[in-house]
Amino acid sequence: MMASLASQDPRGVTYRYLHPATRHLGGWLTQHLDQIATLRYVCGQGRCPHPGLRRLIRRAIAANDTLPIEIKRLWQIVSSDSFSDRSLARRDAGLSYVRPDFDHWDALQRRRLLRALRPVPLVVPRSEEWFDYFGQDHAPEADDPWSLADLSIGLVTPGRARQLYDDLTGHANAESLLAGLAFEFTALLQEALDWCSVFGRATRLDDPSHFDFPSISSHPQNRRRKEWTVLIELARDSFVALRKTDETCAMAVVRRWRKIDYLTFHRLTLFAATT
Repeated sequence: MMASLASQDPRGVTYRYLHPATRHLGGWLTQHLDQIATLRYVCGQGRCPHPGLRRLIRRAIAANDTLPIEIKRLWQIVSSDSFSDRSLARRDAGLSYVRPDFDHWDALQRRRLLRALRPVPLVVPRSEEWFDYFGQDHAPEADDPWSLADLSIGLVTPGRARQLYDDLTGHANAESLLAGLAFEFTALLQEALDWCSVFGRATRLDDPSHFDFPSISSHPQNRRRKEWTVLIELARDSFVALRKTDETCAMAVVRRWRKIDYLTFHRLTLFAATT
């Protein structure tokens, strides 16, 4: 019933509708949306719901007046088409990834790079071992989605972000490449923070960058453990490169940053004003 286990025709195309038997199972599952076991079954191990199950979940959410609002919000995310589209893109990246060729830069290579860096929302249900380790103080709570799952941001191509960054910034034509992508990197970073906002983790006063990327300037305290933070570095570096060749366009990037009301962009604006 999950997208990765859905019925397929001989060409590998996923059927849009559930088999009647699976539909009944899906209906039963949607009666238990407040249970962590349901969440593990639906999106454990990187899975995402089949399109038919997404519809059943959305109907159940709309009809259930007793489901806590935060749990409803979690299932709204999991059952959204945008969540599944990104999850499937990340799953398939291992098979379809082609490294951008920075030596032969053109529109195709540009698209490959930007696709590889697209942010993906990650919902990882807490395991039994996690609860056993942390004890009763961290038992799942029906009104707290964070007690049921780890909500974070990844990229379409897991494990390749740092190599892409090093290849791009270390290229002989790095400044020209970076300058030409300043607005695109800003858009990707905003998209990542939009997902953080959906998770309830990004506002004008706080977002994950405060911990994941403490210094906008290069600094040893930036541990680079979270792959999404490469987008902060690329937004910063592309601005620096653009300012060397086109001050007017660089200031347009800063004006764009000022209009995006997340802490990360306020920090980038301050960086631009002080460097």
